[in-house]
Amino acid sequence: MDNIVSYMKQYGHFDNISVFISIIKSGSFTKAAKSLGIPKSKVSRSLHALERELGVQLLYRTTRKLQLTRAGQELYGQSTVLMERLGGLIDRVGGKYSTSIEGVIRLSAPEDMGVALIGKICDEFNQIHPRVQIELVLSDRIVDLVDESFDLAIRLGKLKDSTLLVRRVGVAKFILIASNDYLKQSGEIKKIEDLYSHHFLNFSGVEHRSLYLFKKGRNRVKVKPNIVFSSNNLFVLRDMLLRGRGLQLMPEFMAKEIVKKGLAQVLFEEWECHSSPVQIVLPPQQQVPAHIRAFSDFLFDRLKSAFG
Repeated sequence: MDNIVSYMKQYGHFDNISVFISIIKSGSFTKAAKSLGIPKSKVSRSLHALERELGVQLLYRTTRKLQLTRAGQELYGQSTVLMERLGGLIDRVGGKYSTSIEGVIRLSAPEDMGVALIGKICDEFNQIHPRVQIELVLSDRIVDLVDESFDLAIRLGKLKDSTLLVRRVGVAKFILIASNDYLKQSGEIKKIEDLYSHHFLNFSGVEHRSLYLFKKGRNRVKVKPNIVFSSNNLFVLRDMLLRGRGLQLMPEFMAKEIVKKGLAQVLFEEWECHSSPVQIVLPPQQQVPAHIRAFSDFLFDRLKSAFG
């Protein structure tokens, strides 16, 4: 048994063993060649090669019949079992990953988006497909999908890796927010030029912006922000904003809740300042497993409603 397994591991494709099994099942070299769709000479060469590699004779050949040697009997009995198990394994794995919605999914997402949106989306998907296990890793670091074994990721901004499979969702729009407490302290902000004299809270997680460019049609206004606090965490910045510490360019999906609750206001909504493309990316591959494909579609639809 161990010798057979070692041979299979070493020679990988099992071609010679498959031919040997076919010879015994069909009862002749000619019938084996016909069932395999190969020349009879190749059947003979394959058997010789197998006997040479194993160092034993497997068949006694006479003009009337084929008879297995003791070594041939052992090889035939054990290799047919192994081949049947292998065939069953291939059928199960192929069926499981090509059609069945089950398995593990590792997803990477930016921390702010993950907390505000992605966790809820994962839960919704799990309610529909309870046999899928999702591992959500939140980080603003750009992970290597292949080296770190991630099945997909959500990326903001321009992509550097052109080999990834990309699904473009939409755009994350940043809007200017002020808390009611800040406006009470500093007074009403009427013109966009008034921003020159106000305090700003700055997100430093992706890039440091020394100038904010506001656009409305053909109008352009550059504002050098008076930054009083910076952080690479948008939730910390939102907390500082609600404390009345300054104005903030905040992703619209994070601002909606506090605006809806009446805790903050959107300033100069008709002006555009900053936006970032949102994409779902997958490692390069020919076939995407069914459970990952289903989750990618579900994630795309939900994010499209938020950013499309």
